[in-house]
Amino acid sequence: MGITVHEALKIGGLRYGKVIAGLNGMNRQIEHVTVLEVPDIIQWLKGGELILTSGFAISKDEGEQITLIRELAKKGASALVIKTQRFLDLIPKAMLEAANKYELPLVELEHNISYIDIIRPIITEIITRETASFQRQLTEIAIAGGGIEQRLSVLSEHIKNPIAILDKMGNILAESPKPWFKVTSIIEKIKNSGLISETSTIYEDMSYHIFPLIIEGCVEGYLVLGELFGKIEENILLLVKGTLSIFNIDLLQRKTLKDIVEGFRSDFLEDLLLGHIKSESVAQRRANFLGYPTEGNFLIVVISREPKLNEKQIMNFQHKFMQNLDSIFNDEKLTIVEAIEGKNIVLLVHLKKVEEFTTNLIELQAILKDIRFGAFTMGIGEIFTNLIETRKSFLEATEALEFGIEFWGEGSCTFFSDIGIYRLLWIIKDNAELEHYIPQGLLQLKKYDTEQNTELLKTLEKYLKNAGNSKKTAAEMFIHYKTLQYRLERINEISGMDLNSGESRLELHLGLKILDICSKRGSC
Repeated sequence: MGITVHEALKIGGLRYGKVIAGLNGMNRQIEHVTVLEVPDIIQWLKGGELILTSGFAISKDEGEQITLIRELAKKGASALVIKTQRFLDLIPKAMLEAANKYELPLVELEHNISYIDIIRPIITEIITRETASFQRQLTEIAIAGGGIEQRLSVLSEHIKNPIAILDKMGNILAESPKPWFKVTSIIEKIKNSGLISETSTIYEDMSYHIFPLIIEGCVEGYLVLGELFGKIEENILLLVKGTLSIFNIDLLQRKTLKDIVEGFRSDFLEDLLLGHIKSESVAQRRANFLGYPTEGNFLIVVISREPKLNEKQIMNFQHKFMQNLDSIFNDEKLTIVEAIEGKNIVLLVHLKKVEEFTTNLIELQAILKDIRFGAFTMGIGEIFTNLIETRKSFLEATEALEFGIEFWGEGSCTFFSDIGIYRLLWIIKDNAELEHYIPQGLLQLKKYDTEQNTELLKTLEKYLKNAGNSKKTAAEMFIHYKTLQYRLERINEISGMDLNSGESRLELHLGLKILDICSKRGSC
């Protein structure tokens, strides 16, 4: 879509022009504006051009003047504007007659009118009209029930190059034609740099023009235009930019729907965590409504962040964390529901393969480290199979988290199943009272290790952990079996305790854990 010659004569510098021939062509459409200062420009014309010239390239030969008008009309030029009183005092009669014959408007303009005063207003008007027309067309498609794919297809056909819409994480929401967008480096740049907030061009296998789709001041996605079938002119880029508001509506609808679903998800998890849902069938119905699995293995992960963040930092953290969760959890292995409770993040994880959770946990820790918002500590509850057991696992995970912070410090990851007897011992805050439960023989071993620089305590701990299996203990410590036997004999001699006695083993087990606690508290 362009404007007619008649309309152009009312805009910008052309208002001072005078049509002196070709009046029957005043309804010709202007789609482009170009300058003719070299004779061979005609071969590059595509049609619909308003041609500006100072007359420098116009031959003095009458036959060539007629040929120029004829060829311009044949190429579909819209009009020829000649600035007189510089290279041409008067427009030749032969050109006037030819312009009338071929119905090509010939406009005379004073030489003091600059090209920019003509070009800029006309191009602006063309782009404005074309953008408005496309906005109406795309809006009509939306009203008729057409989706984002249909609107992209219409725009792609018009600009004769492929287009894709990405979300803010670089995931493809729609593309036309399908499939064309495969450049992972662009997606990685979007992910790694956060949010590209300004229109930019990236050069890969072709040039890619990236337009951010901004809603309420936040980047929610991108329109990517590829120069697959040739260079894209500036006016086309401006046209595409003018249609962004239509695609913003699509993303706004998606965002609104996502926010509603996330609200339901958070409410669902909160009800499970607080124990408000008493019936397994009710829990399963709500899970089914949200598209979450109801059978299999589940567990709760509670994540604490320190130091405390201000409101803006919390929003930035949530944005980055929730985005990156999808990359490791939203696959065939497990599904996740998350909620933010105070300074903690609570995750309800469904595991298809329990043995693979360790790998996912490592990936989760890597994400937290990359976000760089301070130290993150994790507590993990026991695995359960019924959704109404969520609260029990949540309390376990919370206890594991609190124990981990006190015992191992910020940044630790503690499984409730690994706490064991520590839960009972940690309750005793009086270190002197706690030390009464350490067997005297164990204290003698500790003293011997310190004085002789030996590892008898470490050997004893490994031996007891392996339930008295000497071969396994020797293998784990990378020592010979006979070396282990010698150490065990020395332990018996120094401690005065029988390692074959179940009662002695229990006392030693307990004593080692108390020593560990006292060491963490700095009392022994």
